[in-house]
Amino acid sequence: MVTATFAMRNAYASAEELTAAREAARVAHDDFVAVAGGYLRQQEGPAEGLACWAVS
Repeated sequence: MVTATFAMRNAYASAEELTAAREAARVAHDDFVAVAGGYLRQQEGPAEGLACWAVS
């Protein structure tokens, strides 16, 4: 994990590029969670028990 962190950090020439990459990753993650939450809310049956994981 530490090696991967340093590799990611060294892949960008400036702090601004790293910050932009971090923000893009956060937005992509938030979009994924929102879509997954919407999918789980639409399900019936066993998936109802997973609704507590959905983002409101």
